[in-house]
Amino acid sequence: MPVIVDLAGQPDSVRAQAAQILVDAFRVMAPGAWPTLAEATDEVNDALTDDKICRVALVEGRAVGWIGALPLYDDRVWELHPLAVDPAQQGQGIGRAMGSGS
Repeated sequence: MPVIVDLAGQPDSVRAQAAQILVDAFRVMAPGAWPTLAEATDEVNDALTDDKICRVALVEGRAVGWIGALPLYDDRVWELHPLAVDPAQQGQGIGRAMGSGS
């Protein structure tokens, strides 16, 4: 199972991997979501703002998934946005682990 840590504390290379995961994970199921690496990089950077939560799942130092959450309704509710797992790693419980805070 991966180690789940704050994305903000990771090097630029891991942030770039997170952006690529976003493009790859949504390519088939929602092709217009983040069709380019530049748009996905903007999403990663936006998820790293102070009022949001952003975690990355790492296996041997490489990103295999990431999750963001933003506060809504006067900080009473957190919306998961986005949750993405590398397509080659899907089906192994990584998304579930990130969503549960494990």
